[in-house]
Amino acid sequence: MKRLFRDLALILVFAALWASGGYLVGLAIEIALIPYPSLKIILAALNVIVGLLLLLGITRDPTTERLFFEGPSTPGGGDIRIGCLWAMPASLLLIGLFTWVMAILLRFISFR
Repeated sequence: MKRLFRDLALILVFAALWASGGYLVGLAIEIALIPYPSLKIILAALNVIVGLLLLLGITRDPTTERLFFEGPSTPGGGDIRIGCLWAMPASLLLIGLFTWVMAILLRFISFR
């Protein structure tokens, strides 16, 4: 039972990371370019769908499933596919944060 909650928490953190990355990118696009109020929700949902589809592809292989949920048994024994699953939403968060700050600054400068 403890393992089930740990796996569920890991999947929820993974989905939240993908959702927040998409939300932040959508917010930056919405502020800078397109005043479409539900764009950030659409991009967050699309990001979660893409992330969970990629996770589904990872969990079909027993070795990578064990690596995703339990971690590598030896140091340096990871898999690049799992690293990309975590790196892609993290990079989207950074890009979204950067573009959001730039959009706010440009909007502030253009109104002066």
